[in-house]
Amino acid sequence: MAGEDDLTKLSHEEAMLKSYWDDVLKHVSRDLGSIWTEEVRHDFENMKDEAKRIALILGKLYEHHKLDRQRYAKEISDINQLLSHLNNIESKPEWVKKIDEELHKVIKGLDDEYGMRKRQLEEWGFPAEQDPQLAGFLIKHWDKTKQIAKAAGDNVTDFFRSLPAAREMIDEKTLPKIADNMSETARVSSRRSFLKKICLVPIAAAFPALTGCKEEEIRFPKRPISKGPAKFLILDSGHGGETTGTVYNEHNIKDFIGRFLGSNEAVMKSGYNLFKNSLLSTVKGACEDEVAYDVLCRVVKRDRGEERVIPLIKDEKTGYEPIKNLLLSLPNKDEYIVIGEKKTKIGDAVQGIRERIRAVNRYYELLVGTGIRDEDIYFVSIHADSAPTGARGAFSIYPVARADYGGVSANQKSRMLEERLRERLKRQGIKTRVGYEEGDYGNSKGLFKAMPKQKVILEIGNMSDLEDYTRLNDARYREKLAEAIYTLIL
Repeated sequence: MAGEDDLTKLSHEEAMLKSYWDDVLKHVSRDLGSIWTEEVRHDFENMKDEAKRIALILGKLYEHHKLDRQRYAKEISDINQLLSHLNNIESKPEWVKKIDEELHKVIKGLDDEYGMRKRQLEEWGFPAEQDPQLAGFLIKHWDKTKQIAKAAGDNVTDFFRSLPAAREMIDEKTLPKIADNMSETARVSSRRSFLKKICLVPIAAAFPALTGCKEEEIRFPKRPISKGPAKFLILDSGHGGETTGTVYNEHNIKDFIGRFLGSNEAVMKSGYNLFKNSLLSTVKGACEDEVAYDVLCRVVKRDRGEERVIPLIKDEKTGYEPIKNLLLSLPNKDEYIVIGEKKTKIGDAVQGIRERIRAVNRYYELLVGTGIRDEDIYFVSIHADSAPTGARGAFSIYPVARADYGGVSANQKSRMLEERLRERLKRQGIKTRVGYEEGDYGNSKGLFKAMPKQKVILEIGNMSDLEDYTRLNDARYREKLAEAIYTLIL
């Protein structure tokens, strides 16, 4: 045989070297795509020395194989043996040239295949030129990428166009899960038209098992295709349901009486009892939950078309329609905490806080799970204060640096959110007070245990102060509040 004749002409050392190179060449042909990045390509093409080019490729492969020593034990051993024999053999220059030539052949084949797969990715909608690193990763794991494309079906373009937004969650471990979960979803969708029926962020729709979302439970806003990363606002309005929060007429009547009748305790007590026994006591005035919810509705209304505001509260009867005259509206108990299309009746304050935290965490996990960066997620809870008369203006409360509140990171990021929100309120001509750090279970009642790192409680005014209360009952003023809140995500 010709191969056997050639082998007999080689020295023993050369025969061993050829044997090791044949084995290593198989590994190179199989695994080169795993390390063939733009950086490696650039370094390889700019090296004039053949030995250095070989050392670069084998060194990168060696590092790749070391990540799983048990799996790649033979590959690691073969590379070590090859380099050891190559350094000792007398006819080393000839072998270096031979190995370099064969490496170039493998690279040429890889480049041809890479180009073909890159073009296919672009046909599927993936912006390969804008994100070459993620493109290289998808090409490297081509079998799983093809599986994803097949499972996405008619949604393949939307899915691949959205992938860069989720790049931080795509790695060696998650990609197989994504592919397998998508395949399972596609199997279900053949019976239930799942992908066409839901309104989820494309990636979340593709692998609900990975993000923890259930098909029937979550209908999530679409992530807009826009320049730069999109920002999302998880928005809450305080109280609701069985709890009204601060009520102007009842809570500030003593301060009112004090203004007109003086500060004498006996006189104030008589005046208060007179009020309680009069018809005036039936006029409750606007409630905190109705004022806060109306502002939430106005923020949601601004977001139509983009759907980056995620409201936690919804009134079953009125939906998200703002109220023109709060004084003429009747307080109701129709507000629910919503997670997608699932709704939970708001009971007492403790239950309300607990359910809110659960809802915020669910949305936060879904956003992060679809690649939205933590710094692009805000949580704001709208309230109206009940402070002494004379304390006027809007202000925000941010969490103390407690472990269960998110630690120092949440404290610092929320402090910056408070400053940004205060600036936007000022732009709208709204009087503000300096925000402050909440201590252990103060105003938040534990609401700051929610997962987002950027979170504040926004007190939009003092319900116990006549001037602030008058402003809050003005629909134009609430429009300004809504505008300030909404601009956080612009």
